[in-house]
Amino acid sequence: MVNKFFIYFTLLLFILLCVNTSAQQQTEKQMYSAAAALSVTIGGDFIVTGTFPAMVNERVDQFVTRISVEAMRADAMRPLTASEMKGNKVKENKFALRNITLKRSDGSKLILDLQRFRMDGDFKNNPYMKNDDVLIFPVLDLERDNFSIDGAVNKPGRYQFVEGDNLQDAIYYSGGMSRAFENVTQSEIYRLSSDGTKLDKIVVDVNSDFPLKRGDRIRVGTEVSYRKDYKILVLGEVRFPGYVPVSRTSSNLADVIKTAGGLTEKADPSNTKIFRSSSLPPDYFKKLYGSDYEDDKPVDETADEFFNYLLEVDRLEMNRMSGLTEVDTAYFFAETRLKNLIDYDRVNLSGYEASDSDARQRELKLGDIIFVGQKETSVYVFGQVRYPGNYKHAAGKDYNYYISTSGGLGEYAIDDEIWLIKNVTREWVNLAEKSAVIEPGDVIFVQREPVYSYNWYVGMVAGYFGIAGSIATVILLLVQFGK
Repeated sequence: MVNKFFIYFTLLLFILLCVNTSAQQQTEKQMYSAAAALSVTIGGDFIVTGTFPAMVNERVDQFVTRISVEAMRADAMRPLTASEMKGNKVKENKFALRNITLKRSDGSKLILDLQRFRMDGDFKNNPYMKNDDVLIFPVLDLERDNFSIDGAVNKPGRYQFVEGDNLQDAIYYSGGMSRAFENVTQSEIYRLSSDGTKLDKIVVDVNSDFPLKRGDRIRVGTEVSYRKDYKILVLGEVRFPGYVPVSRTSSNLADVIKTAGGLTEKADPSNTKIFRSSSLPPDYFKKLYGSDYEDDKPVDETADEFFNYLLEVDRLEMNRMSGLTEVDTAYFFAETRLKNLIDYDRVNLSGYEASDSDARQRELKLGDIIFVGQKETSVYVFGQVRYPGNYKHAAGKDYNYYISTSGGLGEYAIDDEIWLIKNVTREWVNLAEKSAVIEPGDVIFVQREPVYSYNWYVGMVAGYFGIAGSIATVILLLVQFGK
């Protein structure tokens, strides 16, 4: 009885919800129909063309944005072909914002610049829509109809060119002059001939209205501003780990450590590593600084592929005359990749504040990462022991002490394969064959004896019998052919 009541109650709520939603949609439709008393046509190179309803109080930018968003939503509901995915305008949502023609029903014509309106808010470039208006969008071809600008501007880049553009227009659309540059008086305009074989350099006053042409490349100011957020990352046992501000050209390790607050009481000065910028991924500088430059060298879009290519070349060159066997090759390749990926310098920060210290003479590069290690006080034991973990280092004790402290050997431990992995060198020492001093930070690993199931043995025996049967078959065939 209770279940039936619950089902009926849920069904009633669902019906009421559907009725309410339908009523709301009908109300919105009626309100929109009342407001949408205008008919506007879009033509030219827009993401969708045709005649659309517009509201009486709707301006051009609002109307264009609404139609483009609706077109994108509709387009997202259908699968795209391969050619559409490559160049579909709806997917990219790119269309011209300048030199848009608005034709009125009375025959008048307006040339609109929505990009300028979005920058200065002047409604002269964003009038109200009227009935039977026609919007004509020009073709947006940034490969040909463009100008590019860089240097002392806030938003360097490539912009749509419109006949009549001048230098001041270019500076305006690129966000105006950047305050990071000082004493900017000139601009350089590089202009290609129509056949692309001759490049002219035109130097003009930065405040002039020098007329531009398609394809002009503009550099505002002749000096480069190096006022950027240069920094080096310091991690580990320093008082203020994080990014440390540095200059572009010269920063030594001692000053950087001092700026980071100095070493903590737990720091191990001898366990400091500097990961060189050359070992980091090529796009590291872009992610760190928000810039494509490392010492003024641009990072190419294919940098990741090029980085992997260099690794492969280095590996093949080292392997070319090695005489390695198949068994050795996999290990060698792993070591080679480790060599390329983990390229760091180990330094000692003891007495780093002294004027003649190694840290004072150690120059750093932008993008370097400094890691100050912690003083090791324990030995880590794992593998086939009962209680793996860190155990306090006891001077003079051998491996048996640590095995005993960790609960003793496990059931499947191989007692003649107990390995000591040294903290600094990462060397493996078989403690069952060679004595070694165990130091803080070292690792003890107890090898496990392989345990095979009954099915594994059956499979192995079956394999051997299969091989034996194949050999017997070959022998019988040879005997038969011999007769």
